[in-house]
Amino acid sequence: MSQRYYDSDLRDEEWQRIAPLLPPQKPVGKLREVSLREVLNAIFYRADNGTKWRNLPSDFPAIALRAFKKGKPSMATIACG
Repeated sequence: MSQRYYDSDLRDEEWQRIAPLLPPQKPVGKLREVSLREVLNAIFYRADNGTKWRNLPSDFPAIALRAFKKGKPSMATIACG
Protein backbone atom coordinates (compact mmCIF):
# COMPACT_ATOMS: atom_id res chain seq x y z
CA MET A 1 0.00 0.00 0.00
CA SER A 2 1.30 3.43 -0.84
CA GLN A 3 -0.83 5.37 1.61
CA ARG A 4 -0.13 6.15 5.22
CA TYR A 5 -0.91 3.37 7.70
CA TYR A 6 -3.83 3.83 10.11
CA ASP A 7 -4.68 1.65 13.11
CA SER A 8 -8.00 0.78 11.46
CA ASP A 9 -6.33 -0.60 8.29
CA LEU A 10 -6.68 -4.28 7.51
CA ARG A 11 -3.64 -6.34 8.39
CA ASP A 12 -2.42 -8.85 5.80
CA GLU A 13 -3.88 -11.84 7.63
CA GLU A 14 -7.26 -10.08 7.93
CA TRP A 15 -7.24 -9.21 4.23
CA GLN A 16 -6.45 -12.83 3.32
CA ARG A 17 -9.60 -13.93 5.16
CA ILE A 18 -11.87 -11.20 3.71
CA ALA A 19 -10.67 -11.09 0.09
CA PRO A 20 -12.28 -14.41 -0.99
CA LEU A 21 -15.67 -13.09 0.18
CA LEU A 22 -15.58 -10.03 -2.10
CA PRO A 23 -16.81 -10.00 -5.69
CA PRO A 24 -14.10 -10.86 -8.23
CA GLN A 25 -13.01 -8.55 -11.02
CA LYS A 26 -15.43 -8.78 -13.95
CA PRO A 27 -13.93 -10.59 -16.96
CA VAL A 28 -15.20 -7.89 -19.33
CA GLY A 29 -15.86 -4.19 -19.06
CA LYS A 30 -14.10 -1.50 -17.12
CA LEU A 31 -11.34 -2.60 -14.76
CA ARG A 32 -11.40 -1.55 -11.12
CA GLU A 33 -9.69 1.76 -10.52
CA VAL A 34 -8.67 1.06 -6.91
CA SER A 35 -8.09 -1.90 -4.69
CA LEU A 36 -11.04 -3.15 -2.67
CA ARG A 37 -8.67 -3.34 0.27
CA GLU A 38 -8.18 0.44 0.13
CA VAL A 39 -11.94 0.98 -0.03
CA LEU A 40 -12.43 -1.27 3.01
CA ASN A 41 -9.68 0.61 4.82
CA ALA A 42 -11.63 3.84 4.22
CA ILE A 43 -14.80 2.22 5.60
CA PHE A 44 -12.99 0.97 8.68
CA TYR A 45 -11.29 4.34 9.21
CA ARG A 46 -14.67 6.05 9.20
CA ALA A 47 -16.18 3.49 11.57
CA ASP A 48 -13.21 3.75 13.94
CA ASN A 49 -13.02 7.56 13.97
CA GLY A 50 -16.66 8.54 13.49
CA THR A 51 -15.77 11.05 10.78
CA LYS A 52 -17.89 12.08 7.82
CA TRP A 53 -17.02 10.68 4.38
CA ARG A 54 -15.98 14.11 3.14
CA ASN A 55 -13.54 14.42 6.07
CA LEU A 56 -11.56 11.29 5.25
CA PRO A 57 -7.82 11.97 4.86
CA SER A 58 -6.88 12.70 1.26
CA ASP A 59 -4.69 9.60 0.94
CA PHE A 60 -7.78 7.37 0.76
CA PRO A 61 -8.89 6.70 -2.82
CA ALA A 62 -11.29 9.31 -4.19
CA ILE A 63 -13.45 6.56 -5.68
CA ALA A 64 -14.28 5.42 -2.15
CA LEU A 65 -15.86 8.79 -1.54
CA ARG A 66 -17.79 8.78 -4.83
CA ALA A 67 -19.21 5.33 -4.11
CA PHE A 68 -20.72 6.50 -0.83
CA LYS A 69 -22.15 9.78 -2.13
CA LYS A 70 -24.61 7.98 -4.43
CA GLY A 71 -26.92 7.25 -1.49
CA LYS A 72 -27.42 3.58 -2.30
CA PRO A 73 -27.40 1.04 0.54
CA SER A 74 -24.01 -0.58 0.54
CA MET A 75 -21.56 -2.40 2.74
CA ALA A 76 -20.36 1.03 3.88
CA THR A 77 -23.74 2.18 5.11
CA ILE A 78 -24.38 -1.14 6.82
CA ALA A 79 -20.98 -1.16 8.53
CA CYS A 80 -20.86 2.49 9.50
CA GLY A 81 -24.45 3.62 9.71
